Amino acid sequence: MHPNIIVTKSASDLRAIARKELKGNWGRVSLVSFVYVLLTSFINGILSFFASTSTVSIGRWKFTYTSSDVAPFYNLLIAPVFAIGLLSFFLTFFRQRRYEPYRIFDGFRFYLKSFGLYILVLIKIILWSLLFIIPGIVAAVRYSQAPYILAEDPTKSPIGCIEESKFLMEGNKEKYFTLLISFIGWGFLASIPVIFLQELFSANHYEPIMESFAMLFVLPPLLSYLTLTRTIFFEIVTGHLRFRKRS
Repeated sequence: MHPNIIVTKSASDLRAIARKELKGNWGRVSLVSFVYVLLTSFINGILSFFASTSTVSIGRWKFTYTSSDVAPFYNLLIAPVFAIGLLSFFLTFFRQRRYEPYRIFDGFRFYLKSFGLYILVLIKIILWSLLFIIPGIVAAVRYSQAPYILAEDPTKSPIGCIEESKFLMEGNKEKYFTLLISFIGWGFLASIPVIFLQELFSANHYEPIMESFAMLFVLPPLLSYLTLTRTIFFEIVTGHLRFRKRS
């Protein structure tokens, strides 16, 4: 198990480290994030937009469904696995300075664990949220490092990753939450093109598809910035990244 290191760097310091690492690499790193958004949010949006009816026969039974019915299942079964792969890519990029886009598919090598971890974390967050929204947020922060732990070491069990995340986040929950909050402004700026297209096409049925296209090109740079900053947080909290104390 990793040691529990208290993060002392501010959110602005962590973002500065991420920007330094991305300098000269924004394009190719964002390309991987582009593929991630394409294979998750974009395809999910396309399935919801182009609704087509299909019938499947199993013996004497016939089942009719539309592609829009498939979208939620695609998002549930596929997106969490790609999320693990994205973290695997960023861990390799930051630790070894190696650009290995294929790692976005790493989660499929241990699919059941990737999917199982997502379901367990989701259930725990939902149960805590039943008490009130704040316990739900605290739970989400408490288990936030579990996907990184699994991406780093797929031999660990989902429950083991959750327990280790709880240990790592002792004394670090407020710092992590502050880090996420610091990206709200960037998220607002990235949403401007999406909102513009929503208003432009609000009078016709093309609004959802245009929104998906806007997210496909606007979201990757922000996702790269956010994910690398979160990766740096993980590297500090696990003791992989240390800083010299000023004398």
